[in-house]
Amino acid sequence: MDKKIKNGVYIVKGREILTENLSGGDGVLLISDHASIIISKDKPDEDMTWDEAMKYCAGLGVNLPDRHQALEISKFRDEINEALSNAGGQELHHGWYWTCEERSSNSAWSYGGTNGSMASSNKFSSLSVRPVTAF
Repeated sequence: MDKKIKNGVYIVKGREILTENLSGGDGVLLISDHASIIISKDKPDEDMTWDEAMKYCAGLGVNLPDRHQALEISKFRDEINEALSNAGGQELHHGWYWTCEERSSNSAWSYGGTNGSMASSNKFSSLSVRPVTAF
């Protein structure tokens, strides 16, 4: 792209920002002062342990968000959910999601989908997964 993209939430197909046929998008791009990530339009049907979530994302060639990205996702949750809905995707719910960051050998950081709270969760807990890709 020739010009800088303004901070905001956009529907994308691959790495192209869509301006029409929004239901054809496959993700939502979040551009903020602290993150530039594409959030997957869909999430797995079932919650997963941290190890399962890491393997799932690796198999798709994507990642779980880090803690900073997770905070930005929570901060812009309403805008992201509107874009996900317009793209025909699954909105972020109010539950807990995994990040890619370990806290210890038995725990990893998770974030609350509603308010961005961070917590240390046991890696054997089943939490939601929302893959992201760097933009």
